[in-house]
Amino acid sequence: MGSPQPSALKAYGRDIEEEALALTFNATTCTWTVTGNAAERQVSKKRQAVLDLLEQNGTMTPTEIARELEKPREAIKKMLQRLKKEGLLASDQQGRYTLQNQKDNA
Repeated sequence: MGSPQPSALKAYGRDIEEEALALTFNATTCTWTVTGNAAERQVSKKRQAVLDLLEQNGTMTPTEIARELEKPREAIKKMLQRLKKEGLLASDQQGRYTLQNQKDNA
């Protein structure tokens, strides 16, 4: 059996506020677990993909990352800027990004 696939549950109605919850199914117990807000979980996956890629490859440009992840370059560029502002990434004079902890270890 493969790894659990995330799913979403959309809740809406007259007496409740509309929301989308991220769920994960546990095949062993046959239960669903709420793992957070669906939109936040999706963003987290995209961010994690960028961080994982930089961990594997070291230093990369936004164009290289976008090509590798098959995402729009401008979206990747904005995400990289946010990650840098949060202190997770560093960039050099040529616009290449690396993980902050990799820069510190260099």
